[in-house]
Amino acid sequence: IPFAFEAVVVIIAGPLADFLRSRYLSTTVTRKLFTSTALTFSALFLLLCGYFGTSKLIALSLLSAGGAVGGLSLAGHCVNHIDLAPRFAGVLMGITNSAGTLPGVIGPVIAKAIVHSQHATREVYIDEWREVFMIAAEIYLFGAIIYAILADGKKQWWAEGVKWNKGKSVHLHEPTENEHLTKNHENGFTSSIQS
Repeated sequence: IPFAFEAVVVIIAGPLADFLRSRYLSTTVTRKLFTSTALTFSALFLLLCGYFGTSKLIALSLLSAGGAVGGLSLAGHCVNHIDLAPRFAGVLMGITNSAGTLPGVIGPVIAKAIVHSQHATREVYIDEWREVFMIAAEIYLFGAIIYAILADGKKQWWAEGVKWNKGKSVHLHEPTENEHLTKNHENGFTSSIQS
């Protein structure tokens, strides 16, 4: 159920982010806003679930709300790869998604160790799950803070890659006006217009 709510938010988040980018905010601010909002509110709903999720309905509602607001991140960090390096967006997504999958692999092992830490045979109580939700919320908040501080929405200097020309590496990019002038001067031309 949380993923169904997330799917609805994702459909709305993309066009909303594009609208904000086209009229009001820079790409960097838009990506930071959507990612930080998603992570912060997801953390909040996890904490609420840890403290108030005493029934299945309340827990499901809080986790669904957290999943829904998490859909905002798809208009944030998930598309940020295209902003940074369109040519290498697939590679970047593969690297970051692989790193981002590790908590999903390690998390259940840690959760089991926490909830069954005292007595393996007794029933698991909300206190143990609260600790699991608090750890997850702390990770979300840490991610929100780091992303808000370090994220960028501008194309990076390395985004065009490297071209090898007679054993020398040459960065691929559009020449600046000064480079046009320098090249033309070297070729004996005085105009900055290339033919």
